[in-house]
Amino acid sequence: MNREIKGRKKFEDINLVCLGIGSMASSMNSQVQFALLSLILEFLLIEPQRVQIFEPIFQENDIQLIQEVGFNLITNNIGRHKAESPTLFYMPHCPEGLYNNLLLENWTMEHLPNVLVFGNSFNYYHHKRDLTTGMMIIKAARYYQEFSLGDYLNDQYLELAFSNTSLHIPSAKTLRDNTNSNFWSQKGNLVTGSEVIC
Repeated sequence: MNREIKGRKKFEDINLVCLGIGSMASSMNSQVQFALLSLILEFLLIEPQRVQIFEPIFQENDIQLIQEVGFNLITNNIGRHKAESPTLFYMPHCPEGLYNNLLLENWTMEHLPNVLVFGNSFNYYHHKRDLTTGMMIIKAARYYQEFSLGDYLNDQYLELAFSNTSLHIPSAKTLRDNTNSNFWSQKGNLVTGSEVIC
């Protein structure tokens, strides 16, 4: 994975959106996920003001922490974040409907190459037979390089916080060479209700 993330200077202008991390005040998993988020920001030289974060169950202590580190609290838009520029979406263990809506919102040649995802394995969804709310994940999976964290989870806390988690990097060249107008016009449906609650 380190071979793919090199030349840290080029990541200075990337944005980061964090969704569904849970309450750090009440969950060890959330604390571990927040700790890794902080390390990612440090490694990629991403300034705190370039980070947007939403979690429906944040407690007062969580909000105070978010404000102290300088992140931007945002409101719930069920995953409909338009990536006008390269954006890393940090969303481990979010529901499949949230990934579906994120991809649906960016389903153009202009925007999808900007969507990097650190979250649930797309390949896992590709092989899931009872998938009902993540059809956009299946359509997008073949155009992303996926790097599983599986080999790095040698600790019980890491395993609980990041099981089935991967970094997904889009391939703009593969998208350009293997898609047409029909591909972009055939979209899935927006997922709402309980199926997008973190």
